Amino acid sequence: MLHSEQLLDSKKLNHFIQYVHTALTETSDLKTLIFQLTHPFTEILSEDFIPESFMDPTLDNFSQYLLYRSLSPEFSLMAMLVPPNVSTPIHDHLAWGLVGVYQGQQKETVYSIKQVSDSQQPITLENTNFLYKGDVTVIMPPENDIHMIETISDIPSVSLHLLGNDIGCKERHTYNPKTGDVTSFRSGYVNAMCESIRDDKTAQTTVPPWPSPG
Repeated sequence: MLHSEQLLDSKKLNHFIQYVHTALTETSDLKTLIFQLTHPFTEILSEDFIPESFMDPTLDNFSQYLLYRSLSPEFSLMAMLVPPNVSTPIHDHLAWGLVGVYQGQQKETVYSIKQVSDSQQPITLENTNFLYKGDVTVIMPPENDIHMIETISDIPSVSLHLLGNDIGCKERHTYNPKTGDVTSFRSGYVNAMCESIRDDKTAQTTVPPWPSPG
């Protein structure tokens, strides 16, 4: 079993990953951790290190590209491409995180939830944010863990996601605001498999992939 996996090599990225490792091992308070990571995370959004193959303008669906993941401590860094006029489903993350716009413009719709039963959890629209290159939002369950992202620029938006889990391999949920239905899914990565880094059974269970938009 591997304890980490890196799929993109960059001096700036390597330095940032080491910084995250240090902060995670030295900081136990989540709010302090987010504070320590926000400025370095914002800085890498201005760096030109993501290859063009991760920003294919011909794609018609959203795609997640793994940059780095670690099991000890557990966190991941990935790039998500969303084509123009395409939105993700309403989804959760189940982990702390920082999400920043690397390219393009996005509209983020944020929701809150009140659990009623295991299968139905009505969500409430909280606010809408318009995000531009360099903007960063904080993911901090349970208050602000559920959102939907839509690209509103003429070019695909690319956002970096630093999360306190292996986000592409974790079972999480999408939400239907009309019916209240909750659906389990595992988003996966375009360029990496979940089984390549771990040998536990949870990474190999059959979970539906990220649902298509619409």
